[in-house]
Amino acid sequence: MRCLLLAAALCACVPDNGPLMRPGEDCLACHGGDGTVLAERTRHAGAWSAAGTVFDASDTAMGVEGVQVQITDAKGFAFALRTNLAGNFYTAESIQPPLGACLSRGGVTVCQQSQQSGACNSCHAAGGSQPPLTAP
Repeated sequence: MRCLLLAAALCACVPDNGPLMRPGEDCLACHGGDGTVLAERTRHAGAWSAAGTVFDASDTAMGVEGVQVQITDAKGFAFALRTNLAGNFYTAESIQPPLGACLSRGGVTVCQQSQQSGACNSCHAAGGSQPPLTAP
């Protein structure tokens, strides 16, 4: 954790990795908006409604930057996110499960329907019920 001194005596502490932290872990376990929010971790990042990590199919230890993640909720609301350097994506959009998610890269798109929550890595991670999310 590092602290930054901002204007006068205001101090803001942020995780060392910020948005690149803990690829593959269940993001919403700490950043969820359903009462499981851990105040210290969400004070600066906020609570998210959907989040996860996209990996390279040939190396599921390496996150992939620049994958488009399109999420569509039960009411038909759709929006797109782009993975960061660690392969992480996250949003605080107000969404209603079940969710559909599509991953797009290099003109190829793969989709999955009926996600029960926005905690993508809760199933798509080591030890989860589904394989890791991999870029097309």
